[in-house]
Amino acid sequence: MPTANPYPSPQSKSVASQADRHVCILGLGYVGLPLGAALAQSGLTVYGVEIMASRAADIADGKPHIVEPHLPEMLKNVLEKKQFIVSTKIPAPCPATIFIVTVGTPINEDQRCRLDMIKDVMHEIAEVLKDGDLVILRSTLKLGSTRSICIPILDRTGKDYDIAFCPERIIEGNAIKELHELPQIIGGSSVRAAARAAKLFSRLTPKIVTVSSIETAEIIKLIDNITRDIHFAISNEFGMLCEHLGLNSHEVFEAAQDGYKRTKIPKVGLVGGPCLSKDSYLLQDSFEDLALAPQIPKVARVINEGLPLHGANTIHKFAQKLPSFSNRPVLAVLGAAFKGQPETGDIRSSMTGPVVEHLRRLFNFSETRGFDPMVTLQDMESLRLNKMESLEEALQNADIVVIANNLTEIAQFPLDQMSRLMRAPGIIYDFWPQHRSAPEPTVPGVHYLAFGNGANQSGTP
Repeated sequence: MPTANPYPSPQSKSVASQADRHVCILGLGYVGLPLGAALAQSGLTVYGVEIMASRAADIADGKPHIVEPHLPEMLKNVLEKKQFIVSTKIPAPCPATIFIVTVGTPINEDQRCRLDMIKDVMHEIAEVLKDGDLVILRSTLKLGSTRSICIPILDRTGKDYDIAFCPERIIEGNAIKELHELPQIIGGSSVRAAARAAKLFSRLTPKIVTVSSIETAEIIKLIDNITRDIHFAISNEFGMLCEHLGLNSHEVFEAAQDGYKRTKIPKVGLVGGPCLSKDSYLLQDSFEDLALAPQIPKVARVINEGLPLHGANTIHKFAQKLPSFSNRPVLAVLGAAFKGQPETGDIRSSMTGPVVEHLRRLFNFSETRGFDPMVTLQDMESLRLNKMESLEEALQNADIVVIANNLTEIAQFPLDQMSRLMRAPGIIYDFWPQHRSAPEPTVPGVHYLAFGNGANQSGTP
């Protein structure tokens, strides 16, 4: 039975004003769909635009393509009330007075920001823009893009409109909750634009932070994500150093922070996902024309992107020490999404992909399996993994087991039971040290290696 929605439509807020009662959201992905459902739940009429016809049809049928607690029941509710209307293009004529842009801004092979989708959406909005409309950008952009790319497109319409940059800062798997809790940054082109955007988001969040300019709001979004990436990089680099010294990084970090508030170190682990993996490159791209090159974000990316190769090399070196290790091993990868907590099925920029590719270069696998109940069969196959329906099925007679994300089901699976399902000699490699306090697996010849723990990697197996 689904959990009751803790964020019902607010009953205390006035609905007397008819201004800005219709909103159009362009892009119904991990950002746009939860926002659209939440705004519709607050009493607005939301027109959701999703260009992928199959995805739009599923959403219109109440079947979200993303994993978010409370989203299915919220979506069903607003669809039934006809407060959320889904289409593959902006309705014409469109009654919306607010257009919210939530399309993706990936980087290309040269690690530069792709803005083609933003440009396309702005041209679509320009075709239906009316005097007095408000355009809000939530997509992460290269600095200055709102003013240099979006505004010129809209200006050519000759309409009198407002525009604001209001970054999303939610975490996947916790989006509905955080939409109602996190402060919303507002950067408007004018006092009027900022005020209208603030009024809209006040329907959801109890705190609005209005900043002096669009550019200020743009850089805040990058700072939030890049700072997290840097923190993880510091942790991962110290994890590698502790390994080299034969130390346990978990013990080191825990003792360093015990009663000492000035040292804050996150846990070691793979760092991926559609935001942290690209925002440092967006920052680099933003300053290239000014001959500036932010250094710390670049180094952090090098460290975090190097972790899959570090783990693969560690596994390979250890395997070479094991007598009679299979020359046609079976690989089982546990966790395919870029993170396991909060749960998500998103494999965009997941480090599982690089881990698998590095291992395939080093080993001649007879089979590569994957387990992650949140990830679709199609996405698992794109990672070149055979999707297994249970942990036991994935582990059965495996020679190498890689724990690639921190999914609770994986972390709570007993290490000795894991080792009994495997073949010996075998290796369990944990990128997230979730079993760091557990003893060595009870099956002779099955070895548990944890990233950041040199104590269980040293010596002869």
